[in-house]
Amino acid sequence: MTNTWTLDSITLTIRERASMDSTLDDAVRILRPQAMARRNGLMVTRSGPHTFTVSVDQDVPYGTTRERIAWK
Repeated sequence: MTNTWTLDSITLTIRERASMDSTLDDAVRILRPQAMARRNGLMVTRSGPHTFTVSVDQDVPYGTTRERIAWK
């Protein structure tokens, strides 16, 4: 698994389906305080078969986590 972190996002490469949910949940837990401080929500974006980005997103309502797929 490969991780890239910034102050308001975490990009993950998750190759094992068995660890996908728990890894994404951990990333959400890590970024939740930042989202709460900014009164934003969180967006989980799948940009490839194994690539996910969890980010603080001002377009997501406060206290909400949304998911989207941005890969064809």
